[in-house]
Amino acid sequence: VKGPVESYSLTKKEVLFLKMLITNDSIITYSKMIETLWEDDKSVSSNAMRVFTKNIKKKLPPNILKNYQNIGYKLNY
Repeated sequence: VKGPVESYSLTKKEVLFLKMLITNDSIITYSKMIETLWEDDKSVSSNAMRVFTKNIKKKLPPNILKNYQNIGYKLNY
């Protein structure tokens, strides 16, 4: 029996990040995230990236986003 389907609004960065994850079967590195999501703005803080990933994880099924410490993220399915 399926429960109610929840829907979430995604930001432009979140949509872009999900597209990156779906179209690449490899780890999306932190540097690739900065290059793509923050348009190569090297001044993006690690806290900003942590908040971004924390917020998108809330909108995804549990454990679907795997963190590779000091490297980046990959879909875990």
